[in-house]
Amino acid sequence: MSAMEEPLLRDVERSSTSATGLQLLLEPTLPADFPEPHAGATFAQTAFNLQNVFMGIGLLSMPYAMRLSGWMGLVALTLASALFCTSGFLIVLGFERVSAGPKTFARLGSAALGDTGKAMVLVFASLEFFGAVCMSLIVIYKQIESFLPASGIFGLSPLQSSAVVATVALVPMLFVPSLRHLSHFSSLGVVSTIIVMTAVAASAVVDPHRKAAPLQPVPGREVLVPGMGIFQAFGIFAVSVSGHSSLPAIRSSMAHPQQFGGVLRFSFVVMTIIYGCVCGLGYYYFGEETSQLVTTDLALRAPFAGQSLLIRGLTVDRVVNIFITCNAFTKLPLMIVVLQDMVMGAMPQRLKGRGKGYLPYLLRMSVFVAGSLLSLKVRV
Repeated sequence: MSAMEEPLLRDVERSSTSATGLQLLLEPTLPADFPEPHAGATFAQTAFNLQNVFMGIGLLSMPYAMRLSGWMGLVALTLASALFCTSGFLIVLGFERVSAGPKTFARLGSAALGDTGKAMVLVFASLEFFGAVCMSLIVIYKQIESFLPASGIFGLSPLQSSAVVATVALVPMLFVPSLRHLSHFSSLGVVSTIIVMTAVAASAVVDPHRKAAPLQPVPGREVLVPGMGIFQAFGIFAVSVSGHSSLPAIRSSMAHPQQFGGVLRFSFVVMTIIYGCVCGLGYYYFGEETSQLVTTDLALRAPFAGQSLLIRGLTVDRVVNIFITCNAFTKLPLMIVVLQDMVMGAMPQRLKGRGKGYLPYLLRMSVFVAGSLLSLKVRV
């Protein structure tokens, strides 16, 4: 090799090395196990899903729980939230200690008690969420029915008409591919919950001395109601902050599951604040006259009871009912996807492989049809 050629070859090598370095800067490589961008739900999307699963119809009974317990109910609410948040952390810790593989309740039950534990966990968790699906459908049917003519539509009874309307609206949502995509609906559900809270708070803010309330005199309030009321109130609070069967599916949907502990903590703080506002302000205004459902109080005892908003006949309580329906609509597909995840997590791999494309949607539709038939039977 001549002396003149050598530097030239070195320049080519340096140029090649530089080009490679520039390429690495412009197109960085990532570790094989690093999640792809947008492959899973973000922190915010997971928080919306979690809050939407947990918060719902229980919100409407918060002031009533305070009527049963008195102001000490706020202490009971805080205690219930802390206990159930802690139990959620313990469940997540259990998932972390399960060997490699899908982090599902069925796998956790199998690790603890073998096949018996797997079957027990699957049955009880599935029944819990199937019951929640049916309850949401009943609420949806009832709320839609309240907006329909007494004669119904399409020649059907009001109940049948509401079922048709609900089915047309809900079925497309069952084909949303993942919990990450459903988080957009969940954000709407959380906003609906906040609007319901605002409607309750508005009574105390607009008329703090209760002078405009239709029913007088001002009802009394207690620091602690004698008897077993505080335990009944704790039960209402406990139901309102439970939904732990959804934790495996929601955690698995995250792009970075290691952040789930922070999501859980943040979500429980938000839920406690919202529940606490509805509890405290609702009880402050309606006192010992508080109904089992706060919508009844908004319709009869609020300072703006009977007043229309923008459209004649669109009263505040009806607006609240619309957002309650919206919350139930956004919650239902989420719960069905969680239930689908439970069932598929317990299925043999060979069955999941055969129906990889259509099996999730077949399970969702099966759950929806079964829940609809049972809910219509209960409502008849």
